Amino acid sequence: MKSKNKLTWIGILLLAIVSVSCNQELPDKLFDPDAPKGTTPVLTSIVPDGKPLAGVGRLTVTGENFSSVIEENYLYFNGVEATILSASPTQLYVIAPDVVGDSVVVKAAVFRVELFSNEIIYELIPAVSEYGRILEPGTETNQGYALAVDVNENVFVQTDPKKIKKISPNGITTDFATTTYVAATSMKFGPGGILYASAPAGRVRKIVQYDQAGNEILFTSFPAVAIDFDFDTAGDILAAVGADIYRVKPDQSKAIIGSFPGELKTIRLFNGQLYALELADETDSQKIWTATVQESSLENITEIFDTFNSGVIIGANINAMVLTETGDMVLGTNHPDNGMFQLSSDAWVTPLYPELLSSEITALSWGNSTSFYALRDKDGNTTVLRVDMDTVLGAPYAGRQ
Repeated sequence: MKSKNKLTWIGILLLAIVSVSCNQELPDKLFDPDAPKGTTPVLTSIVPDGKPLAGVGRLTVTGENFSSVIEENYLYFNGVEATILSASPTQLYVIAPDVVGDSVVVKAAVFRVELFSNEIIYELIPAVSEYGRILEPGTETNQGYALAVDVNENVFVQTDPKKIKKISPNGITTDFATTTYVAATSMKFGPGGILYASAPAGRVRKIVQYDQAGNEILFTSFPAVAIDFDFDTAGDILAAVGADIYRVKPDQSKAIIGSFPGELKTIRLFNGQLYALELADETDSQKIWTATVQESSLENITEIFDTFNSGVIIGANINAMVLTETGDMVLGTNHPDNGMFQLSSDAWVTPLYPELLSSEITALSWGNSTSFYALRDKDGNTTVLRVDMDTVLGAPYAGRQ
């Protein structure tokens, strides 16, 4: 009897649940093929603000039926999503993803719209790329110490097998010279297309030059290593030896014209101003100074930057620097997160091409246009990088005129 009553109550309960469920307004089906599908986006054109640089270039994409809400638009380059900075129904302003190629497929999608747009074939060029190959045949590692660029955009790298490698604009690497030293501290082209290098060799601390055939000729020597040097418009060499600056004439006569407060790491001459980077002190601080260069003196020596106060670079060492035509700097560092930084003329520091440039940048040399070259050392193996700065030109270099 109890079992019969129990089954009766279970039946009543199930009937009540079914009755309540039937009174709720539920859709007839989960997917309605007749629901509005939205208007399919259309791509018309892509225009670069400068060069179409992969990973960093800003592109304006023109078309139709985009959303004014940034997050509702999706733009893909070979399936890799671009970063959208602004959006309107007819334009998307984006940062190109790090996809390189001359036949990149671009297409767009909009939230709640069923179909992708039409496709556009586009070209993206690398902002940063490995350039040439300086590895000696038969060896596993090869370290480079200094580099220079001639007026024809040939890149020269001094390496540890006591060689200078030449990388032509088409990327082919050949041997240019054999050196009498292991590691150059600096290398630059001077008037007449002559290559100069500074290096210690035994007890001799010297600057040498190379003729077109790669023969090494002693030019001058110093009591200590000339860590770096640069040319002025008269063809004189300004050489950094410790904290001192020497002026070396084409006839090889030389004299100290001034000194900075600390031992120097690298120097650059621009618009009559000498920019000097100090070695790191005991607090890992590095300072950059400027001085007005006179014939026989340095005037108005002024500190313009200290890494200790930078926030961004603090704790990392600056190994190299180059200048743009506006006086801004690019700094090569051993910072663990980003190898290069930009330093504006008002001392504002920002990473250069975040995530594209890794650490241990040891040397820099600007080319003849908007690209510069860098040596990156990792585990004793050096690679040459070519960095395209879009529309930014390097500072005029007197030695290469």
